[in-house]
Amino acid sequence: MVSKKLTGILILLLLITSIISAVLLSLKQSVKQTSISIDNITGTRKNYIGVVDINGPIYSSSQSGGFGMRYGVSNILQILREFKDKSSIKGVIIRINSPGGTVGAVQEIAEEIKRVKAAGKPVVASVADISASGGYYIASVCDKIIVNPGSIVGSIGVIFTTAELSELFNKVGINMEVIKSGPYKDVGSAHRPLKEEEKKFLQEVVDDTYNQFITEVSEGRGMDIEKVKELAKGQIYSGRQAKTLNLVDELGDIMVAKDLVQELAGEKDAKLYRPHYSGWKQLINLMEQRTNILGFRKDRITGAAYLWRP
Repeated sequence: MVSKKLTGILILLLLITSIISAVLLSLKQSVKQTSISIDNITGTRKNYIGVVDINGPIYSSSQSGGFGMRYGVSNILQILREFKDKSSIKGVIIRINSPGGTVGAVQEIAEEIKRVKAAGKPVVASVADISASGGYYIASVCDKIIVNPGSIVGSIGVIFTTAELSELFNKVGINMEVIKSGPYKDVGSAHRPLKEEEKKFLQEVVDDTYNQFITEVSEGRGMDIEKVKELAKGQIYSGRQAKTLNLVDELGDIMVAKDLVQELAGEKDAKLYRPHYSGWKQLINLMEQRTNILGFRKDRITGAAYLWRP
């Protein structure tokens, strides 16, 4: 009896959450990207330091799943582009608190940061709690990196994970039938173990994306690539350790980063500026946080990733 009641409650919660999610989705469609426009900078001030926040796992917003909605990489890219083009923005702080993310999403952000730098605007990374793997990849393309002494930095490397559940499937009587165009089309599927030749070519993919990572760090930090390899075995470092290894430039908080951006830009008394969401988007964010009752929204990092996954 209790079990039936519990099942009924869960079904009701799912139904309510689905309805609310549908409403949120409709609202989301009406909230355009311009809701984060920086055109609302007003007054006579001519010098701002733009702040771009990168929080949590980094992946394309199209990968969002479950009942929640994400505002991620696309918005970060848009803010960077607007900061690049806005004359009153004299430099940029990339405020990072992230364990990394998917390779493509991380690289898109890094390339946009390079465009900001090419436009003559200094970019400084400021690390809060963590800038690991893809988070560090992004930091490494900035002009300078500022971290707290106890920040987690590093984990330079690539990870590819897949679950192998064939024995479990057999126990519960699940038989997967797969029709595929080639022998490797279902590589990584949970219903069967990887073959040795599959592990080999997946390792080649990981190795290639790893080489891209260490090359970026070598160029961004001005370090010999062999030295980078010594530091790039997946290990993490404290901010203080990272400074002794030349993985970061200075220890300090976001205000230290602000002073450094001003120095690089030749500015004084600049004001920090963070784009803010419109009222509608703030409401959507708040509602989705409150309606994630059963924890269905999950970070779906798939494939090869620049991700620290302890």
